[in-house]
Amino acid sequence: MSKRSQGTMKTVALNKLVGTFITGVCAGVILLTSLPASAQLDPDEALKSLVVADGLEISLFAAEPDLRNPTSIDVDAQGRVWVLEAANYRLFNQSIEDKKGDRIRILEDTNGDGNCDKATTFYQDPSLQAPLGIAVLGDRVYVCQSPDLFYLEDTDNDGVADKKTVILTGFKGVDHDHAIHGIQFGPDGFLYMSVGDQGLDVTDKSGDRVFTSRGGKYQAATVLRTDMEGMHLEILASNMRNPYEPTVDSFGNVYISDNDDDGNEQTRINYVFEGGDYGYWNEGTGGRRSGNKRLDEIHWNTDRAGTMPTMLKTGFGSPTGLMVYDGAALPDRLRGTLIHSDAGPGHIRSYRPVPDGAGFSAEMEVLVSSPEDSWFRPSDVTAGPDASIFIADWYDAGVGGHRMVDANQGRIYRLTRKGESNKYLVPSVDLKSDAGLRKAFLSPNKAVRYLAHQSASQPSNADLLLNLFRGSDAIETARAFWLLVQNDEHRNAVIREALNDKRPEIRVMAVRGLSRFVPHSESDIAKAMSDSDPAVRRQVLLEMAFSNRSTQPQFASHGDAGTYDDWLATLQREYDGEDRFYREALGIAAEGHDNAAKRLLAEHEDAPWDSRVAGLALQYHTPDLFAPAMKTVEDDALPFGVRESALRAIDAIGGDDAGAYIVARAKDSGDQEVQALAFDLLTRNQGDTWRKAMNANDLDGYIGSEITNGKSTPETLAFIRELRREGLLPSLIENVTAASTTVLDRIEILKTIGSVISRGDFERYEECIGKLLPLLESENEEIHARTFGAITQTRGTHTRNVLGDYLVETNRPRTLRLRAVRTLSNTKLGSRKLLDLANDESIPDDILFNVADTLRSVKFESIRAEAIQLLPPEESRDGAPLPPLGQLLRKRGDPDNGKELFFIEEKASCSRCHSIASDGPDIGPNLGKIGEKLSRQAIFESILNPNAGISHEYQPWIIDTKSEEGLMGYIRFENARILELIDSAGLTTSIPIADITAREKSTISVMPSGLAAGMTEQDLVDLVAFLNTLE
Repeated sequence: MSKRSQGTMKTVALNKLVGTFITGVCAGVILLTSLPASAQLDPDEALKSLVVADGLEISLFAAEPDLRNPTSIDVDAQGRVWVLEAANYRLFNQSIEDKKGDRIRILEDTNGDGNCDKATTFYQDPSLQAPLGIAVLGDRVYVCQSPDLFYLEDTDNDGVADKKTVILTGFKGVDHDHAIHGIQFGPDGFLYMSVGDQGLDVTDKSGDRVFTSRGGKYQAATVLRTDMEGMHLEILASNMRNPYEPTVDSFGNVYISDNDDDGNEQTRINYVFEGGDYGYWNEGTGGRRSGNKRLDEIHWNTDRAGTMPTMLKTGFGSPTGLMVYDGAALPDRLRGTLIHSDAGPGHIRSYRPVPDGAGFSAEMEVLVSSPEDSWFRPSDVTAGPDASIFIADWYDAGVGGHRMVDANQGRIYRLTRKGESNKYLVPSVDLKSDAGLRKAFLSPNKAVRYLAHQSASQPSNADLLLNLFRGSDAIETARAFWLLVQNDEHRNAVIREALNDKRPEIRVMAVRGLSRFVPHSESDIAKAMSDSDPAVRRQVLLEMAFSNRSTQPQFASHGDAGTYDDWLATLQREYDGEDRFYREALGIAAEGHDNAAKRLLAEHEDAPWDSRVAGLALQYHTPDLFAPAMKTVEDDALPFGVRESALRAIDAIGGDDAGAYIVARAKDSGDQEVQALAFDLLTRNQGDTWRKAMNANDLDGYIGSEITNGKSTPETLAFIRELRREGLLPSLIENVTAASTTVLDRIEILKTIGSVISRGDFERYEECIGKLLPLLESENEEIHARTFGAITQTRGTHTRNVLGDYLVETNRPRTLRLRAVRTLSNTKLGSRKLLDLANDESIPDDILFNVADTLRSVKFESIRAEAIQLLPPEESRDGAPLPPLGQLLRKRGDPDNGKELFFIEEKASCSRCHSIASDGPDIGPNLGKIGEKLSRQAIFESILNPNAGISHEYQPWIIDTKSEEGLMGYIRFENARILELIDSAGLTTSIPIADITAREKSTISVMPSGLAAGMTEQDLVDLVAFLNTLE
């Protein structure tokens, strides 16, 4: 066994799952004690488990004990690997691992055999806690750790940092995954980084305040750029969720990965538009859109003009490091691609950006995976001076959610061309000769390139740069360009040469340089505006909009409105009606310039709209476009796509007239496509956008009349369900109880009634529920179940009595009786009702175990204590104690039986809260890819201790209102008017904001503890075996 494999494991803290799982005697909660932590595979075995793509080989460079928990890496010009560690990870969630603080490690291969043989600590300090970005640039080591961006220096050359300089502060997300991370040096000499949706409020060294705010111009997560000293900080793009690391190619194109709401298979690669909005939070409100978050238009608002389209959806994942590979050591197909680490499925992937109109598209290739070892969690990638790729592996059972299982392991791998020696031969850096400087300047390693950049910027090297710029290799041209364009003597000539280059990527770059570093010439801009390539014209639009920054010369004077509007009109004529990237660029440039819409109208005053004009109208959506948009919607001779854009434009224009018009279209059943779209638009943002219009134009009256007359449609019922239109309950009740209503219609209406009844005092719905009770006697099982479901959505004395009577009737379906138990247990009075029934010995034997287990784990302490005395816990369902986790992991499970358990209500009952498909319940995270995201050990731990790691989107809250205390669940939706809370039974409470008296975060997961007590030991193993197959 290698030295790396012999490193002994430390004991991990209790809440990091060191312990034997036993059934506790307190409230039936599973406790953890004294299990030694162990990884799935030692480093050498883990290496053997890795699968690499054709033409590649992978080797192990370093492992524990030389490093632990690497979050980010960089490789310096000497070939040493610098590692940020995060042993003290999320201290609000677990105890501190190392009181001396986290470390920055330097790993070195001194003999060139491809293995680390020297490991030292460059920096360790109690203030260093789970940093998330590193860039080694000359004698500075830049580090990202909220709230700061700082650099470290070793001023006495002893290999240990002795000076720390904070250049920017105010990044939010301290001790949080969604903070500042992923710093990279760009070809322009600037630093690029990102901040997650915790946001920032930073004042840069020039005194400019740069900040995000909910509903503001910049919100959620951002991509940032700054100079090396922090004098000028800029937001390039915003409204992502948690982009981990931006990367910049030689031409100035910025790419970044973005994480989704966990489990929704919406992780993505974005091409960054300067000024782009990427759609995570709703425009203006800062809320999240409700609905099926597996749909692009729901998750990222991609159906809204003003939201950037996605370059590539990568699906399930926890995306981390990203780089552009410009080296030649790997197979030729990888040169110029993005190399990406995704810790969720455990993949290293490549993507080649392919021009797609004014933007890019891409396809993915998996370069490295580990199907046999789910602990492989790649956290970063970077190129060494020899052009090999180094990969950091967090190595853990899970990733994200502010949770880790292991604190002492971590690996660094090295990816090379297949068949070549594993030796790590670091080229020397020669900055004095032209040949040496050229070689360093073209290095794929950022640290070497930085040194060359500094040296080549000297005036004496201008001729070398000009030779590179005029060469045939586009990357050489690009890298030389960024220095020459910042040279007073050469910038104008270089810009003009670049604008006339045959390669579009060089011409796009020229526009960027023209905007940022060169006082503009109108002839140069005219040249770019008339370019045949849409990407060049797109960049002109973006620079027009983005050029009024204080850090740069103005590209297009906003004071000269006529010139700006002329340019915009010229560029808008080039829109082809299809290119979404180009259309969004027009929208960014047109912001604050209403003349763009007026010119559009003037040019098409009498002609019917086509897809081009309709698309521009949607993008601009100014009031001037309202009348012609109405005319277009009503012209049924036009393609529906054109009419759709016109109605969406009216929706975006807003105002009372627009609202009245959309409601009118919803009432027009003669045009079903437009009617369906109108209902969809009215439903957005929980109906808040058009609530006034719906009420003023009596939409409920129309729908109620249609329902009463038996003319309900899927669109109207979906609308009622989504917005919970309580005023329509009488019509729904009348229709559902009518003898003429078909079984299928009755089922759909009952589903709608259940959604409409926002849980509250029963008295609000007493009359309605009273009319439904006879349907509980229906012989149709689904009608019976739907009726019962509607009743459980209410709360009050009468409902508690109905549910209490129901659960003791053994002739009723057992699954529904158990649902009655869960419903009652979610309130203090309901829990008391259950306890009273137990005291009276009224609980039938077939559900007594379930009632007892439920009462022992309710959140109401006094009731829980009484329940433990009255109904002492059993050790497990079959009376046997659970063995240690290590033994559980060695047992083989039956996935088929596990699948059955997943869906059985009285056992695991996972399917009550979790879906494994694209639809289904969303009380808890979707588990369709859980086998990729978590190892078997982590799945066991999530079931046995659900409070250890809670997904951000399912953060539980305890809310007190004027009428009730202790409402618990996660917030599904919130705006200025209302908050929706979903509890562990899946019941939704709609709470007026004005009624809330207190709220606080809870550390208790909505997922109940003690789930294993409802299963045998083998059941638990089988369930985990099934979940582990979900990939």
